[in-house]
Amino acid sequence: MEMFKLSTILSGHHDDVRGVSSTNDDCIVTVSRDKTAGIWERHGSVNFSMEKMLIAHSSYVNSVTILKVAGNYYVVTGGSDKIIYVWDILDCSNPIFTLIGHTDNVCTLSSSSDGKIFSGSWDKTAKIWNNYQCEYTLVGHEYAIWDIIEFNNNSVLTGKLNQHASADKTIRRWINGVSVNTYTGHLDCVRALVDLNNGSFASAGNDSCIRIWSEEGSCLMELFGHSSFIYSLDSLPTGELVSSSEDRTVKLWKDGVDVQTIILPATSIWCVSTISNGDIVCGTSNNDAYIFTRDKERYADPDTLKTFNDANANFAESKKTKEKINSDKLPGVERLLQPGTKDQQVIMIKNGSEVEAHQWDSSSNNWLKVGVVTDAVGQERKQLYEGKEYDYVFSVDLEDGKPVKKLPYNCTANFIVRNAEGVEIGSNQTSGDPLTGGSRYMASGSDTTSMGLTSNYKDPFTGESRYISSSSQSAARNTQSSAQEFTCPKKYVNMDSGNTSAIYKKLEEFNSKVKLQNSDISFDQAEMSTIKAVLNKISGEESSGEAIIFQGIDKVVSRVISWPIEYRFPLLDIIRLAASKIHFSGEIRKHLLAGEHLEVFIEKSSNIVSDYGKNNLDGIQARAIMAMRMSVNMFSCADGQIEIALSGQELLKICW
Repeated sequence: MEMFKLSTILSGHHDDVRGVSSTNDDCIVTVSRDKTAGIWERHGSVNFSMEKMLIAHSSYVNSVTILKVAGNYYVVTGGSDKIIYVWDILDCSNPIFTLIGHTDNVCTLSSSSDGKIFSGSWDKTAKIWNNYQCEYTLVGHEYAIWDIIEFNNNSVLTGKLNQHASADKTIRRWINGVSVNTYTGHLDCVRALVDLNNGSFASAGNDSCIRIWSEEGSCLMELFGHSSFIYSLDSLPTGELVSSSEDRTVKLWKDGVDVQTIILPATSIWCVSTISNGDIVCGTSNNDAYIFTRDKERYADPDTLKTFNDANANFAESKKTKEKINSDKLPGVERLLQPGTKDQQVIMIKNGSEVEAHQWDSSSNNWLKVGVVTDAVGQERKQLYEGKEYDYVFSVDLEDGKPVKKLPYNCTANFIVRNAEGVEIGSNQTSGDPLTGGSRYMASGSDTTSMGLTSNYKDPFTGESRYISSSSQSAARNTQSSAQEFTCPKKYVNMDSGNTSAIYKKLEEFNSKVKLQNSDISFDQAEMSTIKAVLNKISGEESSGEAIIFQGIDKVVSRVISWPIEYRFPLLDIIRLAASKIHFSGEIRKHLLAGEHLEVFIEKSSNIVSDYGKNNLDGIQARAIMAMRMSVNMFSCADGQIEIALSGQELLKICW
């Protein structure tokens, strides 16, 4: 049987992709920590584009499932705001149902063939929703419930059993809301379940082991191969099992044997799902989702494959994620002259002062570099406390003569502000003195660096941290020692991250479509080359003359007003990046704004006001977001600041 190869990369989110699902071969749904969900539709045999963005959650979106009722598809999303939203996939401007009942993060969702929704939460409960009302609340686990699935067995009269996995290392089986069986054997929390459709199911979790279970509770098989937490499981129509892990890999299992290992350029492969055509899609901590296929017609083009291989080769992996490595005993680069013993074999070599990981690709008879192993400060694995994940869990002696308390902590938290308020974790509360006791201990024992006036809030579209309120400033001023570490940011934080290769590829795709509709407004090859020079300038790859750069920007700006609205997004993205990355020598209005005031240009290029009320709210919101990003980036130069000041209130009226 053919090995899985890369098909395409779904780039569009701005934070971790925590969940993936699909309605059919041509439609994939992703959810992310950027507080959004994306609906991706296929264009051609390989490419997908995000056609709709679902915006309603106020915090991380961590789970997703597809519901099919009377032939119609619905997207169900859940997240850290404790809410479950149901969306009509044909009109995603607003959720059609809001399911409220959980009191903590909704970390898992699934659905049944008869329209029921199953949810699991950090609040230690699972819920079964029928007709969008809570039918059962499953209570009995001691900690968070990480997964819940429907488990079919014809010997049961109802035909429906609900299994869920939890952080208390057990799996329970429920019938009509009543626990009828408990499965034990995992050595750490259970994160993933999948029905194998033969009267058995598989489970996996933080003990890095996959277990196959009979309905009666016998462990039929144990599968070892992952070296870290296993986050997700799914099964293929062929009966093969697919798993994803914190060890950077997706693994394929057949008859209990690891038959393929796919290495990705991300630390955490949060989720994996199979598509009806036999392809695999996974979501990662590098903000992208990836599709892999066995069908040669859907293999990635050379440019996409090169992007993927380069990202793998440049990925720096900590030695702490590996078992102790004695680099002195590793072979040198000469080992790469010997062929691999099997496809996907991974070896480590010492190349100068670096330790490199390479994987054998039998189709090209070459070793592919898949990472650099580096020293790292701090631990790599998340730590669990009461079923929730933290960067560290400290043992803190809060009071003489009393038991040591466990104090969880995330590196992105402002420990001074939190401890000044009195950090209460369960029944364990620290002192209110900001730099004594727990906070100083956390500061010295973690990887925290200059956390000062930032918070763990992230902007849903940029991933950037916001400026925290004055309460943090007063806390920082309480000690002389904190004055240098905790200072206000002195520069604007631009929204200037972007994949220029992906933008150019999408521009080429849309330019071909525009050419078929109206060749007079499409770019010719020379113009595309000029735009390529602009993107290279933005990414820092090369430095063309100022005249060429401005010529390319002028071409983009002229087309962003004349192209059909549905094809303008790559052009808007180029303008957003140019606002921050290119120096306009006092002529930003002439080149970037087509000679118009900012609010006039935004309306002409985005149609935000003119399209309002035309049942396309998600498209309008996306364009408004892009306009605001561009406006933020204009603060990076003096003439851009002037344009913002001149537009002022009118700009806010358009985008808000």
